[in-house]
Amino acid sequence: MNRFQFGGVNKEGIYLDETNMRMCLTHRNMFTLLAQQLLREDKKDKALQVLRKSAEVLPPTTIPYEMADTDLANIWFLAGDRKQACAIAKVVARQNKQYMEWLNSMSYETIQSYANTCAKCLRRIYQAEGILQDSNDPEAKSWQEQLVTLQNTPSGNVGFAILNQQLMQGGAEEE
Repeated sequence: MNRFQFGGVNKEGIYLDETNMRMCLTHRNMFTLLAQQLLREDKKDKALQVLRKSAEVLPPTTIPYEMADTDLANIWFLAGDRKQACAIAKVVARQNKQYMEWLNSMSYETIQSYANTCAKCLRRIYQAEGILQDSNDPEAKSWQEQLVTLQNTPSGNVGFAILNQQLMQGGAEEE
């Protein structure tokens, strides 16, 4: 954690091509997996130290959070930093909602071809909203309302159908 040199990717405004961005995302994922394991071992302080180091050397200003970063938000939450967990959860929720809104601009047949993606987006928004609610964040209620609104859109309708189908089959499909 302390020997690797990250080459200044934490400097705001630095350009990262696709290859370097993927490498940075892989490193963030490695930090996340380490923090997750430390939490399993009941080493909350060390997990938080790992997460903070990750945020320092791979900040969201140069390596933005992604649509699927609900696990990262949840690990911050479990490590005890609800503020950071909520910040990530809001980014994740917003990105997934925007993706669903983009899908709504397409024909219903096209949306149906993205059914599993719609379900994944909704699941991520639900997970993000859960983190916000568990943290007593003031935006939790807004995200509850946005989920209800999404349910009444074509992409939401398709996604909810898949989620319900998965629940009837014994659980949500993992990403």
